[in-house]
Amino acid sequence: MNKLLLTAAFLTLPLAAAQTTAPVSAAAPVSAAAPAKPAAPARLLLTAPVGTAAEYVMTTRVSMKMSTPTVEALPGGKVSQAELDQIRQAMQAGGTQAIPVQTVTSKVFYRVMARDAAGKTTLLNAVVLPAMDGKKANTIRTTQTVDADGKTELLKVESDDPQTQAALAAVKGEMLKLVQQQNDQQPSVQYGALLVVGKTDTRTVSMNMQNLLGGLLGAMGSGPGGEQLIQKVQSSPLAATIATTYTGLNPQGLHSFTTTMSYQPWQVRIEGKGDMPTMQIEVLSGKTSGTQLYRPDGLPSSSDMNISMKMNMTTEMQGVRVRLGMDMTQQIQMVLKQSQVVK
Repeated sequence: MNKLLLTAAFLTLPLAAAQTTAPVSAAAPVSAAAPAKPAAPARLLLTAPVGTAAEYVMTTRVSMKMSTPTVEALPGGKVSQAELDQIRQAMQAGGTQAIPVQTVTSKVFYRVMARDAAGKTTLLNAVVLPAMDGKKANTIRTTQTVDADGKTELLKVESDDPQTQAALAAVKGEMLKLVQQQNDQQPSVQYGALLVVGKTDTRTVSMNMQNLLGGLLGAMGSGPGGEQLIQKVQSSPLAATIATTYTGLNPQGLHSFTTTMSYQPWQVRIEGKGDMPTMQIEVLSGKTSGTQLYRPDGLPSSSDMNISMKMNMTTEMQGVRVRLGMDMTQQIQMVLKQSQVVK
């Protein structure tokens, strides 16, 4: 077999020479034309005209299954066995098996606000969360810029809800830094992604959540009288491996991407005071998978993501520690409702 391969290689040498050697004339040799460079692969870019507005419906379904709780006294705690049994029975009576699926429907908006001479586009994204627990609907707005080559920069995140806005303001610098880190590392489908069918971009990202969660929970963890209920937050880095594959154009001419994400074990501990218990949440394993569709002009068309997590939650209060295992599944679907160019 090796002899046949070598023979074939030698036989093709004259053919290659005939195609690359300059022809000879009586005057002087003429240089061969340089071979044309292959065209650079296309990228996912934001080219929608200024004023383009799109409205989407986002449906989130969450289901959860909990294990039988473990109830024990904290070291030095003065809690009797009878009291522990009573707490355990009360929790079991409240239901520790499957919780009915909870469905939340939200509105999502995108609008192309401006574009400068260099092609940098300002993009506004708004998510309208429905009214819950007697509160008004909460709109969270994100403003970012997208360069002509796809590089993005987050400018600001705002909310109509005073408490949410206070929390966002408390961690503005950390949030901008964290989201920009995500953009730079391209954890999922991002502008600038190569549109090469079958190409998979695999990355491992690590995010420092300590300052972000500390600021958010510190701003939101207050009692009715404004008293602070959280005294300390400790969080390990959040690490994940993400693989994004471009699968080409679907029958409707939309760019299709598939994404999978697996999470490394992660935990956060929140030490409360007063009526606030101390809680620790451990994510033992987690995975996200789904499909995202983009229009030719770069705006999203639809997405369908599925998230599964296995977690442990520990609560400590009044000398008692309660441990509970949870399996959570979440489906998030976003569908384009209407789109138009607003002058």
